[in-house]
Amino acid sequence: MTHFNRYSLVSLMALSLAMPVVAQEAGAQQNVAPAPQREREVVVVTAQKREETVQDIAVAITAVTAQQRDELGVNSITDLTNVTPGLQYTAGNERVTLRGIGRNTNNFGAEPGVANYTDGIYQSFASIAGRDNIFVDRIEVLRGPQGTLYGRNSVGGALNIISKRPTDDFHAEFVAGIGNFESTKIGASFSGPINDSLRYRVVGFKEARDKGIFTNVATGETEGYNVDNYNWEIQLEGDIGDRFSWWTKYTTGGYHNAGPPGGRTTGESFDRPYDITFGSLLGTGAVTPTPTWAYSNDPAIIGYTQTGSVTQNPGLIDPWAVNQSQSRFADLDGYNDFALEAIYSFDTFDVKYLGGYIYYNYNLTDDQDSTPITSITYNSLANGAPVAVGTPGSSTRTIFPEQTLLYTENRAFFSNEVNFVSTTDGPLQWIGGIYAYQENFKQPTSTYFKNEPLADLPMLLDANYLPSNAASPYYLAAPNPDRLLSYSNNIGLNNSYGIYGQVDWQFTDTLKSTVGLRYSVDNKHIQEEARLFCYIQCSFTPAYLPYTDVTQAIWNGSSPNDVNGPQPGVASATDANPSGVVYDPTTGLAKRLLEDEWNAVTGTAGLEWTPNDDTLVFAKYTRGYKTGGFNANSMAPLPRTNNESVNSYELGWKQEIPAWYLTANMSAFYYDYQDVQVPLGVIPTSGPAYTAFVNIPKVETTGFELETQWNPIADLNFMLTYAYVNPEIKEADLYNNPLITTDDATGTSVEGNILPNAAKNKIAFNTSYKFNLPDGSTLMPSLNYYWRDKFTSSVFNDADTYTPEYDQTDARLIWNDAGGQYTVIGWVKNVFDQEGYDSASASRRRSDGVVYHTYTPTLPRTYGVEFQFHW
Repeated sequence: MTHFNRYSLVSLMALSLAMPVVAQEAGAQQNVAPAPQREREVVVVTAQKREETVQDIAVAITAVTAQQRDELGVNSITDLTNVTPGLQYTAGNERVTLRGIGRNTNNFGAEPGVANYTDGIYQSFASIAGRDNIFVDRIEVLRGPQGTLYGRNSVGGALNIISKRPTDDFHAEFVAGIGNFESTKIGASFSGPINDSLRYRVVGFKEARDKGIFTNVATGETEGYNVDNYNWEIQLEGDIGDRFSWWTKYTTGGYHNAGPPGGRTTGESFDRPYDITFGSLLGTGAVTPTPTWAYSNDPAIIGYTQTGSVTQNPGLIDPWAVNQSQSRFADLDGYNDFALEAIYSFDTFDVKYLGGYIYYNYNLTDDQDSTPITSITYNSLANGAPVAVGTPGSSTRTIFPEQTLLYTENRAFFSNEVNFVSTTDGPLQWIGGIYAYQENFKQPTSTYFKNEPLADLPMLLDANYLPSNAASPYYLAAPNPDRLLSYSNNIGLNNSYGIYGQVDWQFTDTLKSTVGLRYSVDNKHIQEEARLFCYIQCSFTPAYLPYTDVTQAIWNGSSPNDVNGPQPGVASATDANPSGVVYDPTTGLAKRLLEDEWNAVTGTAGLEWTPNDDTLVFAKYTRGYKTGGFNANSMAPLPRTNNESVNSYELGWKQEIPAWYLTANMSAFYYDYQDVQVPLGVIPTSGPAYTAFVNIPKVETTGFELETQWNPIADLNFMLTYAYVNPEIKEADLYNNPLITTDDATGTSVEGNILPNAAKNKIAFNTSYKFNLPDGSTLMPSLNYYWRDKFTSSVFNDADTYTPEYDQTDARLIWNDAGGQYTVIGWVKNVFDQEGYDSASASRRRSDGVVYHTYTPTLPRTYGVEFQFHW
């Protein structure tokens, strides 16, 4: 595979140069003797809001049907990335990247760079692409900016999940499966007519994986990638007369204890030996004691308690082991998806309305301190500082450093769209539309002490932020009945509006031009809330009150730029209060209001050449746009960020050679990518560095993609995909690198670096052969091979932040009976049980410069069997 890196581009260039010759030779062969007729699958897509085939549209698109998902084993968004050039997904943080464009934060104040649609309804998460085939007809991945027909946040591309629809005749499906890790699934669907003008479809599905991938040596439980989910769906479809048709869908579901998104996907930091050598109670820059200080053999320690008995980090020898007193689990306790489509057909055009609503409530619970420690007893002075046993004036103290994280997403998406689509056969085709979208959300995140009894006592304010009339140096703050260590919340209301139009003109038999424009307006209104405490670390407080409210000292939004007046985008800011942060003495919360509006003109212009029915060559320019946003978290200074934009220049070639049963689609592109939104450490002219949501001025991306399918004989099939992408930062300021201890004042340049989550090379190969058995049934073995280059998780491109290259082999065996009613699939993923990583990150948690690495491992070998019945 090392040779692949060296020679891949040369080989692919040779293939592309040879393609015209091959096409001409194939054409000559067709003139001499027609090729034998063989059934070839034609995939119809709605990528441009009208039905077209993949080979007939000037868009780089990968479309995977339900049948292809079965054959290739595409059961998750990760599987989808394996077969889609340029698409990448990191399961640990649920981030999708397409051609190097994605998102660099999960903060709701910002947006993803790849738009996700379910039956045309926008949502911000992509894991829905892993829904079972009993629901999904096909998945379309549109690569490159979709600035005209899709608009906002499709700066990298768009994912369309298209549901199966009601059928004219009665149809039933049943699916059941079992696998290792105690996996099971069962589902059924029924579809058909109610009367001559009304049809229905109902689906129910349940899936479970009772045994997790990770072992928690403290609790003795397995966790991570557990599955306990359900989905129910009902659809109705009807016609009123010859011109009006409608369709509606309602889906509900939920899950418990899942893996991605949010559930356990990582083990312990691999090189984190629980700080036995360097352990101390007080960590630099921390607001809470270091629990693993209990293992440090400090002479002040009298004893400690923990869950389980293991005192070492098991991740040092086993990536699938953790040692924590609490399990990590995620719950989606409410998911609702509603869509309504109505179409009225005039003589020359259709008017289509599409509206919908998606709501979910998600909760993640985790062991915030990531240790098995539950209490520590030590010898202490009055201010909480540990000292050796026998020190005069000291006394015994017991603390309970065990912390719990509770993270919640409560989110609703509403959209309404009206399209006007031409339906004539003339040389001029057009589409126009208006779009309105609203989103509201809450994103509360809190950490609290699980057992600390002193958390019920009154809190103290930091002495540096006392009211002028304070009678005591220890001014009491608002109570803390929930035993919080930290709390933050974003409460938002976002709106988006767009109007667009696109015209295609076939001005000769072989040449067609396309021009499209869209105008978008986005506004955001976010209310921030936050509170932060210091425990033991703030040792100037009395021994009987170990908590100090440091919200005003740390989470205050102050910035050295405040001398220039109110901070941009902060609606609550004034000349007297530039940060806009106000404090509620009753609740102790800091609050701030963020508001702003962004607008953009985007569009496309392209030229297509079709010298014959089997060839499409196109050149196009597209401008994409992602709305601006806010670093809406913990009262960050200067929270507003500008919108992103990209100017894309693309050359594409789609070629079919019927005589050879060969299809090859290629695309080469260049992006001028501007104002990339990244949270980074800003170094002011005075004062310490702080994290802000900055815009990196310029990134240039070059890339090449190839998708091929070849049937050299009737039942033998080969598929190959390859992608090269290089998103290089060309202009940027100096930023604080958190992995460099001396970087706080000088900063580090990121010019010349590559954007995160963008593997430079990626390849996928599939081969299958269908055996036609004497009884009319078929047996098809299928083999998949994937390889992905290394990639970084940081714009600083530190060696510690790279995820190593990885390859995986999957195998499937599919049997279909002669009547097409029964299917049995045996499957194995990661056949050779390769140890690899989905992603990696690094952090510096101590002042001595030691860097910790955290890896999200790829799944071990999994296998199972699935039975399908179609009637």
